[in-house]
Amino acid sequence: MRRLTMVFSCALVWLAAGVGAQQRAGSDRWPRINDRLELRYTVETEEDGERTPAAVTQGFASGERFSLRVRPTGDAWLYLFVSDAAGGFTLVAPDALDDGSLPGIVEGGSEARLPAGAALRLDEEPGVERLYLLASTEPLDEVEDLLADERRQVGEAWLIDLRDHYARNGTLTRQVRNEAVRVDYRQRGRGAATVFETVAIRHYEAR
Repeated sequence: MRRLTMVFSCALVWLAAGVGAQQRAGSDRWPRINDRLELRYTVETEEDGERTPAAVTQGFASGERFSLRVRPTGDAWLYLFVSDAAGGFTLVAPDALDDGSLPGIVEGGSEARLPAGAALRLDEEPGVERLYLLASTEPLDEVEDLLADERRQVGEAWLIDLRDHYARNGTLTRQVRNEAVRVDYRQRGRGAATVFETVAIRHYEAR
């Protein structure tokens, strides 16, 4: 009986050591539990090379240029989809770096400009322009695959399905203060915390 107890104890020690080694060697194999993601973003208008923070609710005129300034509190992958003339959405960020490569994770506490290259420009058709800002503590495979597509275009139904898949098991709170919007998403259960933020911009005709 004592020998059986010793063998059983040794087996438990070996199993625990093996599990610990696996966790240390490849933590990405273990789904996150109760993950959390916070971020802050602002809209910036651009004129003559000068960038100015602006409230999302103020509205913008045809021809104005703008971008998003995003700062996650923890490491995150950031993506930006913008509505296009065809009625769909185009993935405009991440965009290629000077060497042709694509940026990966954005370190927590640092700011990212989306898109990183040329600012977005409003066309001559007034209305409401919708942007989808996506942020996740892990890369989103569906969007990463889309980066290889030259057109990078999807329908809104595709984005809604993606949102429902990743963000269905969490709670999101949003605070607006001056020009900044702060978003806090808490994932319940296993899986990466993923924020799907709809940014609606009122687009009016230039006077």
